[in-house]
Amino acid sequence: MFSNWQELAKRPKLANVVVIVTLDNLYAELTIAFAILYMSL
Repeated sequence: MFSNWQELAKRPKLANVVVIVTLDNLYAELTIAFAILYMSL
């Protein structure tokens, strides 16, 4: 398990899809980070 999304983002790709379910004021940073990670693969 991961304590936060930053730990997950540091790992190699674990899945083909990331489902982001969070409060409106928190999703932007998370969405951008995973988009950059998965677009660079």
